[in-house]
Amino acid sequence: MKEDKKYVCAICGENISKDEFEENDGVCDNCYEEENKTDNKHNNENQKNNGIAVAINIIAFIGGIFGVIYGFSSNLSGNMPPIIIVSSIVTAIILLGFGQIIQLLEDIKNKL
Repeated sequence: MKEDKKYVCAICGENISKDEFEENDGVCDNCYEEENKTDNKHNNENQKNNGIAVAINIIAFIGGIFGVIYGFSSNLSGNMPPIIIVSSIVTAIILLGFGQIIQLLEDIKNKL
C-alpha cells in the first residue's frame, strides 16, 4: 500500500500541497510572504549610506569632472592635457573604489 505523505508548514502547521512545500522551502504561502517581508525590511534598515563614503564619492566625481574640464581647456602644449585628463579620471576611479570599500565595510559591520 502506498501511503500519501502529508506536507505541513514548518511555521504555522497548516496542511499544504507538495508543490507549495517544495516551492517555499517547507512553509505555506502566507508564512513565506511574511518571512520575505521581514527579511526585506531588515535589509532596507541596514543599507544606510556611510557619510564618509558618500563624501569620498562626491570628491571623486568633482575632481574627475574638473580635471577633465581643465585638461580640455588648458593652454598647455604637448602631452600635458591628455596626461591631466587621464590622471584625473584614474584618480576619480580610485577614489570611487575607496568609497565603495568603506561602504562595504560598514555594511559588513552592520550585519555582524
